[in-house]
Amino acid sequence: MDLEKFKSDLERDQNGILDLLGCSILKDHSAVEILSHSHLTEEQRRDEDLMAHVQALERTNALCTFVFEYAGGELLGFWHGPDEVNSDEADIIVHDTEGQYEATYADNLAEALCYWHLYNSEDEEEFSWLVDAFARLGVFVRPLSWEEVNTAFMKPRAFKIGIDPNDYRDQAYEKLT
Repeated sequence: MDLEKFKSDLERDQNGILDLLGCSILKDHSAVEILSHSHLTEEQRRDEDLMAHVQALERTNALCTFVFEYAGGELLGFWHGPDEVNSDEADIIVHDTEGQYEATYADNLAEALCYWHLYNSEDEEEFSWLVDAFARLGVFVRPLSWEEVNTAFMKPRAFKIGIDPNDYRDQAYEKLT
């Protein structure tokens, strides 16, 4: 999938795909609270343990390419891992506001957006609309049921490229403390 074309198509989309998903294309990483850690107080910044956790997150995030930001602050993008695999081989993940990373079980960004939406909303009508809207953009999304998506998200899954970003973050933290 040509990432720049995909983002451009979504920006020009008149159907409201991003509005329905409650997300936007991420353009300025420095403005993203969970990447910049701008929410931390001065007192929190003096906490060595907390700052080691922040550094571990930064090291992990440096191996990700985040493409979308949800209204709730979660980020969706690619986990390239320490081997820095290209986006076509990378896992598609959601990074939440608690510092956790979750696999999306998707083959492309459109599927990841749709599956994450279905998983959280349980609205199969909206999901069908999204599948059709992405098809109009020329992007195929496998039409799964909420039960199939929920089952996929509930099962433990090995990351395609090896190390889980949560484990990578934890290992970085241990080295820093």
